[in-house]
Amino acid sequence: MRKFENRKQLDSESVVEYEQALRNLYRLAWPKATPEQKDMALKTRFEEGLNNSDMQQYLRLHAMSDKIQLMDEWISIAMDVSCR
Repeated sequence: MRKFENRKQLDSESVVEYEQALRNLYRLAWPKATPEQKDMALKTRFEEGLNNSDMQQYLRLHAMSDKIQLMDEWISIAMDVSCR
């Protein structure tokens, strides 16, 4: 549980690698969580743990304006931003 809560993106880690690491840690810590619980926790940890503050801000603003609901949508947006 602590590993998930303290996990941040490593300098050498891509957005996709970071996302996969979070998903694996979450699955180990809370194997019986509902999909809604999982998605909310992953989105929060993903955003807070990104090593790019511009990307964090972009996701926050985009989420507020577009009402992004699913973790997969966040990953897609983050990947688009990181490729710019």
